[in-house]
Amino acid sequence: MQRTLDLFSAVPEPISEKIGVLDQQTPPIITKPVTVALAVSILLLMLSTAINFQFPTLMHTAKVMTDFDAFFVSGKMYWEGTLNDAYHFQTLLEAQLRFTGTTSFMPWTYPPPFNLVTAALATLPIGLAYLVFIGPSLLAYTIVLRRIAGAHTATIILAIFPAIVLNVLCGWLPRCKRNLTIWRRSGAVFCPAC
Repeated sequence: MQRTLDLFSAVPEPISEKIGVLDQQTPPIITKPVTVALAVSILLLMLSTAINFQFPTLMHTAKVMTDFDAFFVSGKMYWEGTLNDAYHFQTLLEAQLRFTGTTSFMPWTYPPPFNLVTAALATLPIGLAYLVFIGPSLLAYTIVLRRIAGAHTATIILAIFPAIVLNVLCGWLPRCKRNLTIWRRSGAVFCPAC
């Protein structure tokens, strides 16, 4: 009797069956009070960060450059008519020094269409611009996460809370949204750190 190789009988079980998936029939691990506490802590973090952007020496001895500062500086450069200089390190460093008072450097590597966003944000005070940028970003991120995780959204937010905190502090959530999209397409159980 000749043995044949059956390619379909050796298919490994999906990783979700090995480690367990929080499906929609499983009751949520995180309770409503914990969910409210997470939401309140994120909102308080957003407000304190907005105050920190608006009054950088109020809580710190010196300004610390973040991603959002780079957005805001490039938006200011648009209104000065020097946006092309944002793509040259030396002139961008000078502009960042002028606007933020710090010598730390954040390169401007974003595509020109993103300058429309930064130009609009630069018409507002920096603290308010931060809230206008990060608030809808975080809301969109949470809506997408809710669509994916359902009743387990708070559990996932708690699991990736450190990454969310870091992204809220620097003012840049779209990388979280990109990672969430990759995570969903890959069928992975947990979102990679942002």
